[in-house]
Amino acid sequence: MIPRATLASLLALAGALGACSQDDGDVDAFCANALDAGQLDAVFDTFDPSDVEGTAAQFSTTLAAYEALRSDAPPEVRDDLEVLIDFTTDFRDQLIAGDPSDPATTTAIGLDLEERFADVEAATKELQGFVATTCAGS
Repeated sequence: MIPRATLASLLALAGALGACSQDDGDVDAFCANALDAGQLDAVFDTFDPSDVEGTAAQFSTTLAAYEALRSDAPPEVRDDLEVLIDFTTDFRDQLIAGDPSDPATTTAIGLDLEERFADVEAATKELQGFVATTCAGS
């Protein structure tokens, strides 16, 4: 049998964790970070797959910006942000693991991630639309 004090503590912790998962985010902080982050998908247009170290650093910087956004993201865009975080993480990790001098590596990465491109584009548009309409006056 679980002592009442322990059960009460567990229930309080569960309630606190539930409250965190239902968080509405901080729109003002999200907007400030989103406006600082600039173009959310620019990393995909400017990387050089033959420069693994530079690309890894560039993707890591982008992921840090996405992580800063995630902590304050309102529910309306949280899933879209997760799509970008997951995709960017996978893309970076596959570039690091592969041989950039082998064209088959970049082709394999492209084919592996290609089915997610539409989701990434849709998530990016949703985030950019939210930032444009909600954060414009910030």
